[in-house]
Amino acid sequence: TSTKGYILAEHHCAISEVAESYPTVCGHELEMFAEILPDCTIERTHWINEGEHNCGYLIQPKISN
Repeated sequence: TSTKGYILAEHHCAISEVAESYPTVCGHELEMFAEILPDCTIERTHWINEGEHNCGYLIQPKISN
C-alpha cells in the first residue's frame, strides 16, 4: 500500500531558543497540529533538539475502519 500524506518541514522555528531549555513546548506544538487537523494523524519525523536541521511532521489522513 502507498502511504498518502504531507510532510511539514519547519526550517525557521519560532520557539527554537525556548525549546533548547524547555523541550516540552515542542509537545504542545504537536498537540496543536493534532487539534487543528482532527481527521489526521500527526507524527514528528525530525526534531532540531535531536540534532536535525529542521523540525518535521508527517501528516496523514486517519484510516477509518
